Amino acid sequence: MTAIIGFFGAVLLGALGWFATSFVATPIRSFFDLRKEARRQMLLFDERDVVVYLNEEGEPEDAQEAQKARDKLSAAKRTIRDLGSQLIAFAESEPVAAMALKILGYRARQAGEYLIGLSEHLAAWGPEEQRYKISAEAALGFKRAPRGVAH
Repeated sequence: MTAIIGFFGAVLLGALGWFATSFVATPIRSFFDLRKEARRQMLLFDERDVVVYLNEEGEPEDAQEAQKARDKLSAAKRTIRDLGSQLIAFAESEPVAAMALKILGYRARQAGEYLIGLSEHLAAWGPEEQRYKISAEAALGFKRAPRGVAH
């Protein structure tokens, strides 16, 4: 009788381990991969690379440089929007992992929404871009240094 209980206990423990790995640990690892890529893309995009200098008539000084800047901005918008949609899809398709991450302070769905908002406001005038960037960083659990503090 003890052997049977031990056998079923081992099977139950194995099933619980499989469940935890398949439905929690693996999706959480996927989230951290998405998080790392989102951070990399936010750091990679630099507005200075898409600045276009205009002449007195308000036309770009160098048409080729202006086109390269537009292409780079377009690619950055697409990439950040894609990462945002992946985070939203993660939150909707992996509810157990998303709930576990929320307990740890990560908000995948909100981060995705903020990244999509950021993609719409990249290189636009006004405070919207910075607001979306700061909100996405907070939802992804990135700490910002206070203004004036160097690391």
